[in-house]
Amino acid sequence: MVAVMPEEVVSLPQAPTLPQKGPVQSRSSQTVLIACAISVAAGVIHAVAMVDHFDHYWLFGLFFLVVTYFQVLWAIWVHRHPQDKRALKAGAIGSLAIIAVWLTSRTVGVPVGPGAGDPEPFGAMDLVAALDQLVLAALIVVLVKPDGRFGRRVAWIAGAPAMRMGIMLCSASVFSLLVGSHSH
Repeated sequence: MVAVMPEEVVSLPQAPTLPQKGPVQSRSSQTVLIACAISVAAGVIHAVAMVDHFDHYWLFGLFFLVVTYFQVLWAIWVHRHPQDKRALKAGAIGSLAIIAVWLTSRTVGVPVGPGAGDPEPFGAMDLVAALDQLVLAALIVVLVKPDGRFGRRVAWIAGAPAMRMGIMLCSASVFSLLVGSHSH
């Protein structure tokens, strides 16, 4: 006679997973990283402009000081807190506001300070900084409202195109600092 033993459930140990060769970043985390880099690039341009503008009028220098700190500290904050939608929105609004001030200074002139009402000429550094800020605002829209009307229209900018565009803009920012100048 053969005795039948009840079946025991045997759980086999799972095979260990192999470590990945490097950090795998999602499309949105890459876009956040590129947005931070572009913000710092624009901030560096504004730091250089700050020095020149303090010589012309203290309020202009103070404006560029605040803009520089905003852009660099924003990038640090968002890099550490990439899901903070309030910070992302503040970055987009701030970038668009800076572009509005820049366009005003180039078309009708700022209403205060020496040379009030006199438009300034366009320069390489300020054109690149404005482009940095415009792309930054578009990237933020894709991050915050990817399904929104504008977010869907500029969704192509995220992912690999963002990486290429970020490298291009950061390089252009450095190049503009080397060859560009600001004139009044």
